[in-house]
Amino acid sequence: MVVVKWFQRACIVLLVGVVGISTWRHRDDAWVQALWRPEAPSKPVVFDNGSVRAAAQPMVPASAAAKGPDNLPGLMKKCIKGKQVVYTDQPCEAGAKVASVSGGNVTVVPSIAPKPAAPAQGAQAPSGRSSLRDALDLNGNDNIRDKMMERAINR
Repeated sequence: MVVVKWFQRACIVLLVGVVGISTWRHRDDAWVQALWRPEAPSKPVVFDNGSVRAAAQPMVPASAAAKGPDNLPGLMKKCIKGKQVVYTDQPCEAGAKVASVSGGNVTVVPSIAPKPAAPAQGAQAPSGRSSLRDALDLNGNDNIRDKMMERAINR
C-alpha cells in the first residue's frame, strides 16, 4: 500500500516535470504567445483631418446665413473692413467683406493682460519694502544678527 502511494507521487512529480520542461521549450512559440497574450480585435484607425467636421452642417445663426455660404462659423476666413484685416473662424461682422484664406499658416496667440497703469505724479507709491535686505532689516540691528547666529550655531 505504501509502495503504491510513493509510485503515484513519483508519477505526479514526473508528469509535472515533463509538462514544465515542455512548456519552457515552447515558451516563445507563436501558439503559446497567442494563449498568453491574445491580440485585441483589430479595428482600422481613421484619422479625422477636419473633413468630417466640414461635411457636418453646423448650426448657423440667421444673420450669418443671410450673408452667404462663405461666412459660416467654423470655416477659416479673412474679414476685411477698410484697412483692418481679421482672420477668424467666426462670422464676419456687419460691413466686412469676406475673403478666403489662400495659403500660409495661421498661428493663434493668447492675449496678454495689460500692465497696471503707473501711479499719477500726485499719488504716493505703495509703502512696501524695496528689497529683501530692507525687509529683513539686518543692517542696523546687531542684536537680531547675534540672535540669528546663536540659533544657527546651537542647532
